[in-house]
Amino acid sequence: MTTASSTPVSKRQFLNALACPTMAFRDRQRSDLQPTAGARWRFYEGNRVGELARSELGRGRMLPPPFSDTALSDSAAAITERSETLFEVTISAAGMIARADALAPCKGGWELIEVKSGKMPENGAPSAGYIDDIAFTLCVARMAGVPVVRASLMLLSREYVLGSSEPMFGRLDVTVAAMARATEVGNLAPTLIEEISGDDQPTPTLCMACRDCEYFPTSCIGKDVDDSVLLIPRINEKKLEELLPCERIGALPDSAKLTAIQKQVVDLIKSRGTRRDATVLAELRLVQWPAFYLDFETVMPALPWFDGDRAYTTLPNQYSVHVCSSPGAVVSHAEYLATFDTDWRRDLAEQLLNALEGHGSIFVYSSYEKTQLSAMSLRFPDLASRISNVIDRLFDLERFFKTGYVHYGYAGSSSIKKVLPVLVPELSYQTLAVGNGSDASAVFCLMREGEIPAEEHLPRRRELLEYCALDTRAMVRLHEALTKL
Repeated sequence: MTTASSTPVSKRQFLNALACPTMAFRDRQRSDLQPTAGARWRFYEGNRVGELARSELGRGRMLPPPFSDTALSDSAAAITERSETLFEVTISAAGMIARADALAPCKGGWELIEVKSGKMPENGAPSAGYIDDIAFTLCVARMAGVPVVRASLMLLSREYVLGSSEPMFGRLDVTVAAMARATEVGNLAPTLIEEISGDDQPTPTLCMACRDCEYFPTSCIGKDVDDSVLLIPRINEKKLEELLPCERIGALPDSAKLTAIQKQVVDLIKSRGTRRDATVLAELRLVQWPAFYLDFETVMPALPWFDGDRAYTTLPNQYSVHVCSSPGAVVSHAEYLATFDTDWRRDLAEQLLNALEGHGSIFVYSSYEKTQLSAMSLRFPDLASRISNVIDRLFDLERFFKTGYVHYGYAGSSSIKKVLPVLVPELSYQTLAVGNGSDASAVFCLMREGEIPAEEHLPRRRELLEYCALDTRAMVRLHEALTKL
């Protein structure tokens, strides 16, 4: 029987352990990990980018997937032969297992090529995460006796435009940085592997990884804690180290070095109070009725879908518009969700402008909608004057929760998902099948690419419409709550 302790540590587990050994340990103990829609889409895109990268690298030998019984033996034999470029090479050593995207023969040994679905860095410097990623594979290869003498990242080109003759990928030589980091990884490996592969869970400690960890608020040191210092806005690793060993805001001394904004949040959470700015709230009297409540959903495919687009072009694909005659009094609702058979952007723009026709304030939550409308204006110059009229009518609701009425229950955030449970607890994203923007984007993309069967499209489209509609319905109710203050 295979157990977590006997299974080699994967790259994902090792990199997670660098951030938090407790999280990596718990992941290794679980057999019920189900990928979210967002994770499924990232996996799909990674595979597609890998396929295209192999095509650009030229002829080579594809090796068995890592779960195959012959993956290790076939990879070892191919490395020994050293006769051609190898793809998806499985290597294991010292309790770790890695899969090299490509190994290309070169003078003195091999070039390790790691394919990533990110874009080439503008300044030529790859992220620390990319270096850690390739350094892990390089470390395992070294320990297995594979003579890697060069390391490269293969990333999506910023210049590539779909339909052009520009190359899709760029190459970045990271040999020096990867070699140095691989040495550090090798030094850390024995301790980390022992920690996450043993029978006893490592003692958890507060760290930046806790912010996005599913275990932290439910079954780890964040359980039943509503004043973690991680709630302090713009806290980074350096600042967290300064504030430790205080793990809770309530334990912070008055002498703690904080910015003015951070101190405001800390004082509010400590007092479990609220803060109002009557001058800001008074601006709600400037609202012109009927009022519109607008929310966009967008997708950003790594590989462009339409001619003339680049990698990660932002595509608005959905909107919801609620219209009210007075605070809370909904008189109509319009919505749009793109289909997949054509470039829908012109159709979306025209239907949106029709839905917003006339006068009246248009509520949005943050500046995102304004950004998308401005981009829409550049794409369709003949619609620019109508779009400009819409932009002139925008009213940012979020700013009222940043400065107008701030509640300790927002937990240091003005996000609609933090504000809504405090002021309108009867509305909740928790009951939705699609409950966040990342999954909404991923579901749409997976449907377009055929990764969700056609017979499931109708119910999934209903789920996407329900999610976007809740965003604008929440804005209606939050505006109504503000007027009652």
